Amino acid sequence: MERLIRQWQKVVAATSVVDATFLLLRLLSLAGGLVWFVVVPRPAGDQQIFALALSAFFLYSAICYLVLFLRPSWLRKIYLATLFFDLLFLLGLLLSEQSFENSFFLGYYLLVSLHTMYFGLWFGLLVASLAAVSYFGTVHGLHLAFHWTDMALRIVFLYLIVVPLGLLAGKLRRDKAQLEQLNEELQRSLAHIKTMQQQLVETEKLAALGRLTADVAHEIRNPLTALGGFARRLLKKTAEGSRERDYAEIIIKEASRLEKILADILLYGKISGFGLERESLAVPATAAAALFRETCKEQGVELVEQYDPDLPRAKISRAHVEQALHSLISNSLDAMTNGGTLILATGTARRDQVTYLTITVSDTGGGIAETIRGYVFEPFFSTKQIGKGTGLGLAIVERIMEEHRGGVQFTSVPGQTSFRLLFPYQSETEDRQQPCWEFMGCGIATNPARQCPAYPDFGRICWVTAGTSSPLRVSGVCASKLENCTVCTFFQRVNSFLPMYNGTLPAGSGELPPETT
Repeated sequence: MERLIRQWQKVVAATSVVDATFLLLRLLSLAGGLVWFVVVPRPAGDQQIFALALSAFFLYSAICYLVLFLRPSWLRKIYLATLFFDLLFLLGLLLSEQSFENSFFLGYYLLVSLHTMYFGLWFGLLVASLAAVSYFGTVHGLHLAFHWTDMALRIVFLYLIVVPLGLLAGKLRRDKAQLEQLNEELQRSLAHIKTMQQQLVETEKLAALGRLTADVAHEIRNPLTALGGFARRLLKKTAEGSRERDYAEIIIKEASRLEKILADILLYGKISGFGLERESLAVPATAAAALFRETCKEQGVELVEQYDPDLPRAKISRAHVEQALHSLISNSLDAMTNGGTLILATGTARRDQVTYLTITVSDTGGGIAETIRGYVFEPFFSTKQIGKGTGLGLAIVERIMEEHRGGVQFTSVPGQTSFRLLFPYQSETEDRQQPCWEFMGCGIATNPARQCPAYPDFGRICWVTAGTSSPLRVSGVCASKLENCTVCTFFQRVNSFLPMYNGTLPAGSGELPPETT
């Protein structure tokens, strides 16, 4: 029974109101034929032929609908098969009584109407032509019993039925497709609104937690500093090997660890609103590599630097990018305690019709376990031993990249882990062109109370910094209203002239190919 129910559900899902109409009219045709058979008196021979015809009609109809029940995906094939049998059935009825007054030709009108509604205008015209040829073939020998205009009128009516029904069916089909598209867009909009609400709630929670944490950190930091200072004084006055000296060393060690945690917490809360300036990505990468070069030698790690000399300058905060690289390089060195290879590279990536400039930090360590990959950017999550990390390193990296309106990605397999920093690139030529806020007239340039991630640095690529292609969607006020930046007139204006960039730079060029309007 459960199997039959599931099969019935498949049939219901594959059929529509038109299919139900097909079945209903077929049942009415069968019922009308039975009434005709009982009520209309006919010679015994004709009654027998008519009974056989009705039986054949019922039999092939039952077989077709049985196949439809078992194979709902064959729906159109089954209707084509029934069309063939229906034409044979009507042809048989007309041949059983070769008379111009034979009323069975009305069945052609029903047949043409149904298939026009289901398959459309052109198929309806084909069915009307088949019906006309079939009907003409049954009565062409009776030309003396009627005038040719009567015959022509009956055939013309077949086409007069097809044309308006076909046009109506086409319009209904288009309206249905448009309605389904609108329903899909509505579902996407509802999902988008729900996601936005969740992001707003999470943002407010994190903001409140950040304010509270910063206040608590400030309150704890002063007494903690005093505690560490007193412990260092005690350390100088205690004898070597004494229990008191061991206690003082433990206090100093733990106080230092707490100071590091508080420093990272305060730093995590302060990462916002820093200015961006044009700078080559090789500059912070080189500075970070120089800081860790000796450490790499001590651990037996080969440091490889691969900087693209033709890469244009990005909009960055050099100090913060160096800080992010420090965290990534430290993690890589911690993962290669027995030596390995550390690679720092710059390059490009293409996403959402915008070029990103990238810095990649790769190592040959053990990799990141599949079970924890979803938590690596969460604050205070760490796989290091207690005392060797605060769990804020990657969280700070993510915050820094968010302030750069970009992002951070990672891939990891045993023996190879790569973190890639993505900086959205807006060329210096585009800096001088009309930005989105001027085109849209949103007024953000004159209203300091408003905020938008695209302002004031990324007015030509707003969809990836403040729009629906940005991980900071919750900040995109205009994008939230449009719900999809591709329908924005500014996006269409910029990208209608935007040449597809294949990720390679022309030799000797310091800037990407111009993207102009």
